Amino acid sequence: MKAVLLAAGKGHRLSPISDKTSKLMIMIHGKPFLEYIIDDLKNVGISEICIVIGHLGSQIKDYFGNGHDFGVKIEFIRQEKPLGTADALRCAEKFVGNDSFLLYLPDTILSDGLEPYFHKMINTTSEIHLLTSSVTQENISHVGTMEINKNKVLRINEKSHNASSNLAWAGIAFFKTNFIFKLINTLTLSPRGEYEITEAMHKIFENNKEIEFQISKKFMDLGTPNGLFEVVKFLLTTISSSSKNFQNVSLIEPVFIGKNTTICPGCTIGPFVSIGENVQIKNNIEISNSFILNDSNIKSLNNIKNKIISPTGIIQI
Repeated sequence: MKAVLLAAGKGHRLSPISDKTSKLMIMIHGKPFLEYIIDDLKNVGISEICIVIGHLGSQIKDYFGNGHDFGVKIEFIRQEKPLGTADALRCAEKFVGNDSFLLYLPDTILSDGLEPYFHKMINTTSEIHLLTSSVTQENISHVGTMEINKNKVLRINEKSHNASSNLAWAGIAFFKTNFIFKLINTLTLSPRGEYEITEAMHKIFENNKEIEFQISKKFMDLGTPNGLFEVVKFLLTTISSSSKNFQNVSLIEPVFIGKNTTICPGCTIGPFVSIGENVQIKNNIEISNSFILNDSNIKSLNNIKNKIISPTGIIQI
């Protein structure tokens, strides 16, 4: 089966981290976020993947190559101009051909993975089958919400502070046919100046076709600082501890410490701390509930809490 991943976005909300690093290539516990998504796709039997790239896309292409080392086959297609999700999907039309396919907006991750939902998705009787999840009022403006009736979708709304529902599309959809591409070609630019995939889905109803959905346990959105740290904390609970013995350093699990990282005596690390590779942490620093990215040098801060730190800047969470 085929999957299309839309990875061309700039990730403005994660600046300054995303200024020089694709948000999907942020290293979390030793591997880029996008690798967790590809592992999940491989786990349900998807072996052919098209990644639509744009901003800093060469970082993704250089790391994954043709996918052989990751047990899949990967094809890269560049979206030349940032004209929205529907335009990005249109770039993959030739890759999809006449096949059914899974669309994945890979800045989200499911807490229990695709496997519990995948069989029902691919056996849908509708044109499209969406994965959804309930979201809090705090996060509702960052996601597209849905209006439903029983197991059918009536409408998908773009990101808004005034959403009428707390049921959000998780950025994952199964398309039974390639009919969506015909609809994309009829779209006009939205008020945001983009071709929106949600608007293409609305046209499904105009063609007397249906959209089904199922509710996933939880999904997390990498696209904001708080969302990024939520992903970091969640993934901390899914991996074996790799914290090492450092002389006169107190470690309070869960903690992840990457390769070639130096932590000087007197430091207290944890709980809920992920430290990347080649990080330098000087004496007597306390770090909790924080994410320290690769190549960071921490020497002037004494008490680090609720922060994301990278070589390009610090974000409070």
